Amino acid sequence: MEQYITVKQLFDFCKKEIESWNADKHILITGDDEWNSYHWLFYAFNDDYDEIKECEEFWLIHDDWIDLENVILLW
Repeated sequence: MEQYITVKQLFDFCKKEIESWNADKHILITGDDEWNSYHWLFYAFNDDYDEIKECEEFWLIHDDWIDLENVILLW
């Protein structure tokens, strides 16, 4: 399995950006793993299992394999 970013790693990345005086900048996030498009990061975290399961059931999660118990959404 590929190495994906954890909440702890994201925190460390954010801390580094805050220390670099980027704390008040807005965040754009890539739309795919090849950086073909970007959109605003609109919301924060959601750890509701039912919401995550619904996203998986409606094909909103594009990975072939996912451990739904070990995922949190960043909207």
